[in-house]
Amino acid sequence: MHETLIRFPHSVGAWPLFGWGWCLGLLGLGLAIRVAWLASAGARMRHSKAAKGEPKTDAGWVSMFLFSESYLWVIAGFVLVKVIPAIELKNLNGDPVGLAIRGYGMFLLIAVVSAIGLAMHRAKRFGLDPDWVLRIAPMTFFGGIIGARLFYVIQYRDQFIDDSLVATLQNLVKFTEGGLVVYGSFIGGGLAALYFVLRYRLPVRRMGDIIVPCLFIGVFFGRMGCLMHGCCWGGACGDTWYGLQFPTTSPVYRDQVDDGSLLGFKIDPETSRVTEVLPDSLAAREGLQTGDTVDYLVVEPDLENAFDATLPAEEAPLAIRGRVGGKPVYWSSKELPRHANPVFPAQLVSSLGGLLLCGFLSLIQPNWLREGGIMWLGFVGYAVLRFGLEIIRVDEAGQFGTSISISQWVSMLVVVLSILGWLWTRKMPPAGPPRPIEPERSPNAGAAASAS
Repeated sequence: MHETLIRFPHSVGAWPLFGWGWCLGLLGLGLAIRVAWLASAGARMRHSKAAKGEPKTDAGWVSMFLFSESYLWVIAGFVLVKVIPAIELKNLNGDPVGLAIRGYGMFLLIAVVSAIGLAMHRAKRFGLDPDWVLRIAPMTFFGGIIGARLFYVIQYRDQFIDDSLVATLQNLVKFTEGGLVVYGSFIGGGLAALYFVLRYRLPVRRMGDIIVPCLFIGVFFGRMGCLMHGCCWGGACGDTWYGLQFPTTSPVYRDQVDDGSLLGFKIDPETSRVTEVLPDSLAAREGLQTGDTVDYLVVEPDLENAFDATLPAEEAPLAIRGRVGGKPVYWSSKELPRHANPVFPAQLVSSLGGLLLCGFLSLIQPNWLREGGIMWLGFVGYAVLRFGLEIIRVDEAGQFGTSISISQWVSMLVVVLSILGWLWTRKMPPAGPPRPIEPERSPNAGAAASAS
């Protein structure tokens, strides 16, 4: 796990980097250069017309800029002044210490770029203009992000409620630090893509065959991001060669605090009573006994130990404080282990599964199956992969009074719907060989016609 790849400092010299600081100044300089260049270009055009004896009409380039580009500069300024300072890391005193570039966000970007590139290659192979992929990609991306975040927020809504509305909204938009559900991205992105395909009357089943395999190269890189962040972990696996151990800042570390396994005892989740205390464990040394009631356990910064105020609070040494068996308990950062107990590498299993699924579907030739067959096969393949993956993952509780997680319920529903979709596809006439690219329907056709 390496959650933060780069951390930009809060200030350079006496000025902050973001907010009313260096970056805003550079943005203003760029704006001034842009306006000056447009004004100069307009003056050259007027001079050229005068030399040719043409009327000295104003080219109006600066005016065009005000109506065509200005909103982009305003948005950029708003992001620099308001958005970035709000998401900067804070130290224990609440002071900003810099902006973090997360590994999760980087791999998310790689996933998007690789999926788009593969989809463009497949579009040409299936007889469609690759430019359609570039047109559909932004809508699909934002639909997928919104769907993935909504799915996660609804499932773990209690984690996002904060003391103020502003803080709650900030928690909702911090998706680059984790908190996206793959099924939610498929639903949100799929609906957005379907809207685009129907709007432009593109072949729905063929577009599905083109796009669906590319989703799984996104899963491959996306799960690498999960590994960097430490989310989507597997269950405890003991001291094995394949076990992964995550640091104190990881979600799995705090989860093992909540269930007591990191401290050496087990808790009945229904009664909050201690059911077992391992000998010579941290819990045993603190005097915990079987039958004690766990009132609460919280993870907090270890203020008793020195900490560099220039570092973010998330890197502070941690302590655990609580009340068990009617008496207070406390473990300092010097007593606590530096890593969580080993867990199954669920992220790597999911990543490898996505890569294999993408490779398998990409090898299928367009004329091997009826149109839509690759799409339905991909849905079933991922549903089976995800159902099996949930067996080794422990970060989702059972739903509807069963031990089956919400993702497993969705997987079963996807399999049923995909089989029905495949049966419907079987009744459709054969697709035949791929049709040639239709330039009159290409997204660039109008621009080409205007240029000619």
